[in-house]
Amino acid sequence: MNKRYSIISDWEIAESSYLPEENLYFESIFTLGNGYMAARGTPDEGFGGDSIPGFYVAGVFDHYEDGLFELVSQPSLFSCRIFIDGNELSLRAGIVRNYSRSLNMKAGTLTRSFEWEFSGLKTFVEMVRFISLDNVHLAAAKYKLKPLNYHGKIEIVSYLDKTVGNLDWGKKGTFELSPARHYHFDIIDEGFSGSGEFYLNTRTKTSGLETAQAVSAFLYPENEIIPDFKRIKNGSEIGNALSFTARKGREYCFEKKAAVFTSRDPGINCPREAARQLLTSLNGKSFDELLKNQVDAWSKKWAISDIRIAGNPDDQVAVRFNIFHLIQADAENDPLVSIGGRLPGSEVFNGGVFWDTDVFVLPFFIYTNPTAAKNLLLYRYNTLAKAREKAEKHWLKGAMYPWTAVYDGREQCAFWEYANIEVHLNADIAYSVRHYYEISGDEKFLANEGLEILIETARFWESRFFYDKEADCYSLILVQGPDEYTGPVNNDTYTLIMAKLNLRAAIETIELCQNRHPAAWRMLKTKLAFDEKEIKAWDKIIRNAYSDYYDPKTKIYIQDEVFLKRIPIDPFSIKVPDKMLRFTMPSYDTLLRYQIVKQPSIILLMYLLADNFSLQEKLANWNYYEPKTIHDSSLSYNTHSIMASELGFKEKAYDYFLRTAYLDLNKSRDTDLGLHSACIGGTWQAIINGFAGMRLRNGRLDFSPSVPETWQSFSFQISYRGKIFKFDIGKEMIKLRSLNCESEAEISVYGHPVHLVKDKEHVCKCRS
Repeated sequence: MNKRYSIISDWEIAESSYLPEENLYFESIFTLGNGYMAARGTPDEGFGGDSIPGFYVAGVFDHYEDGLFELVSQPSLFSCRIFIDGNELSLRAGIVRNYSRSLNMKAGTLTRSFEWEFSGLKTFVEMVRFISLDNVHLAAAKYKLKPLNYHGKIEIVSYLDKTVGNLDWGKKGTFELSPARHYHFDIIDEGFSGSGEFYLNTRTKTSGLETAQAVSAFLYPENEIIPDFKRIKNGSEIGNALSFTARKGREYCFEKKAAVFTSRDPGINCPREAARQLLTSLNGKSFDELLKNQVDAWSKKWAISDIRIAGNPDDQVAVRFNIFHLIQADAENDPLVSIGGRLPGSEVFNGGVFWDTDVFVLPFFIYTNPTAAKNLLLYRYNTLAKAREKAEKHWLKGAMYPWTAVYDGREQCAFWEYANIEVHLNADIAYSVRHYYEISGDEKFLANEGLEILIETARFWESRFFYDKEADCYSLILVQGPDEYTGPVNNDTYTLIMAKLNLRAAIETIELCQNRHPAAWRMLKTKLAFDEKEIKAWDKIIRNAYSDYYDPKTKIYIQDEVFLKRIPIDPFSIKVPDKMLRFTMPSYDTLLRYQIVKQPSIILLMYLLADNFSLQEKLANWNYYEPKTIHDSSLSYNTHSIMASELGFKEKAYDYFLRTAYLDLNKSRDTDLGLHSACIGGTWQAIINGFAGMRLRNGRLDFSPSVPETWQSFSFQISYRGKIFKFDIGKEMIKLRSLNCESEAEISVYGHPVHLVKDKEHVCKCRS
């Protein structure tokens, strides 16, 4: 593999030499966040070349054109300038030695260190930053400066840039940097207070959301010097400057604490005062004290979510990299935001939310942090109003979720073939509602919020199906499934089967709530003006929906009505390396004439609904579709890895795992602008659902493990209905333990029941 990074330890990766041409890539993979805010790994002192100084606060969107909104780029809390004897520190000037920029995933810190020589003066510099997981409104940085061969003046300028703007990438949908920017906020207040604090209060131009940032910056008292202090306030920035005479060989420490609040935060009437009060409360607390709280907070997250791999250090780091970015992307306690398709540290897709979150990201949280999983689903519940509006606009009933959603759930996708045709998203969300319930057992959510989603999406399908009198069946006309290289078709099989599942889930959940939660059901029935006749209509569609998609002779599930009529071709014979096939074909319609699959559709269906298909059917469809799949999407590799594991193709399973686990680490074609949430979430599934073979069968978790050849063993923990199970899977033995069950718990391994008692280890043989 073409690694651009170095492995420092099982928990740490680094840019171990100064590579200015790779700065955008390292800024992306070194993004820090806590679900509330995120910052790309941009150098504190600026870069002077290709760089995106992205700093973002969850839920803060603003309009930019034609009804479109985007996640607002905010002033970075970490911006600074450093002057050595009057010369501004810049890695683009002078000589750089012993350079390192490293991400510590155990502590959630980003550290840069190097020796900088300019005009013969040599200075050692170290910069450490974190965005707090302990207090989501807090960020901090610590700088160490050491003159190596001189006495001289050092000046440190800490500031907030009032001129930042968003990339103008969305208009053309390109993945290239543009000098144009969208500017989204006005300054409504700025100023200073004692002890080196400055603040900036902004309001977005159209959405009217306030963001307040307060920063305190000072030298450590241990430096035993009193620096000269200067306030800075002009049209482009606000901040302060500290200067002092440094002595050769002495180390000088400087730190920043920063607080961020917005007007959308619950209970916050004045974000500016909230930010300043938080800083005041931290007076006397050092960076190192705050960092200890940060490490403790991350330790609690890793305790349940870590996957430990023995025998392959590279894979260990790669897996932790993906889990790390999942954890820090989630606003665990905010039901009004979700996780965008490129995670919070990116402006690509304007920060919009896709089905990537519901199908590829959500399972990680369902099994490791049910509270976070519930909040991701509550985002879908809290944006039902916009989904209803969209359905009505398109002459449909119920709720039609947007292909690309922003803060309030409005549609942001400008391409009709996705926004209006790729409607499987509705069924994906319904599937995730039931998935969360089945694993968490959270009937309160199901009765109070989940059922409303299920009913409104079922109503959508009732109006979206068309009764074909000639064929005497209900059809889905003009839809597009997960494979986006088919174009709009009739009766896409994935969409059909998932839509029927959605209808059935609504019926079954209504019955459950009628029996167990009658009061909640009566309230919802009144709220939605629900008529019992709707259930009969849904059942009629389920029983009479188009079903001519299966060939019993070959056991192939035909992807859609016209797939077999397209021209067979080896897609890899025309594939241009590192480029999407769509953009190298003469035209889009040329692509649609061939049997080319962008990303799995039938294979994904067989993974999600594993027990609905026989092993022989899965094998037949793998053999048919896998050679036709070009993998022009980050959603593709993890599904193939999981299915290859189930079919016993160990080498292919591992190969596809490597492609998803390292997609961003090894720099895909557009990692520079942000990470890919689907492959990051899919990496976890490739291990847990693939190598560990986890499935939910008959109300019980079942595991069919197989250890990759390059691994000695792997271990992980799973949360299921409040119980925590620990698994240690080796080449020959599987060790299982229940960590918190007061009564006996039951799972199964290779289909055989295993009864677990708290803290008592159970051992069984591994078939691999």
